[in-house]
Amino acid sequence: SFLLYPEGAVAMEIIFYWKVAIKNLAQVRKLANQKIIYDTKKPDVDNLSKFVLDELNGVIYKDDHQVVKLTATKVLHTEPLNTGKTLVTFHKIN
Repeated sequence: SFLLYPEGAVAMEIIFYWKVAIKNLAQVRKLANQKIIYDTKKPDVDNLSKFVLDELNGVIYKDDHQVVKLTATKVLHTEPLNTGKTLVTFHKIN
């Protein structure tokens, strides 16, 4: 199978846009004038990150031990449809 990064060091950024419950949507939209609303509730960002790193084994890189730099952020998804999403970007480090 083709791997984007079969070897070498990889840097990764993960942004978890967390779904907003319908009952809280109006309250969150009032705060939406802030660029970012961080989500401090469970699950923990380190547990979410581990899941993403493990799932990309054999897809993007051979093994997640190649990831030497990781930035992970968990925020509320304030843009319509507020359904949540995960954005992963990565690049090889020379």
